[in-house]
Formats: sequence, C-alpha cells, structure tokens
Amino acid sequence: MKGTQTSVKNTGAVDEKFDGFTDEERGAMKERAQELKASARRGPRAASSVLC
Repeated sequence: MKGTQTSVKNTGAVDEKFDGFTDEERGAMKERAQELKASARRGPRAASSVLC
C-alpha cells in the first residue's frame, strides 16, 4: 500500500528572504570573538578566577 505524499512547504513569510546576519548579530559575534581571544591570552587560570 502506498500512502500519498505531500511536499513540505516553508511555513515562513513568503516575501522574507535570508541575506545573512543583521548588523546587530554581526556586531555581537565580533564582540564575542574579541572576548574569547582576550580570555585565551590571559590563560586558563584567569578564566576560573573570574567565576569565583
């Protein structure tokens, strides 16, 4: 027995198009990358002392 198959359609807005990240998202990612680089430069012991 074969069941009928229906195609999966996008449930999002029809006119909406993804062109990448927004300026706000891009800025947040750059800021986070700088934080990670700074913490890597400080070494592994510095990260644990911040939490205490």
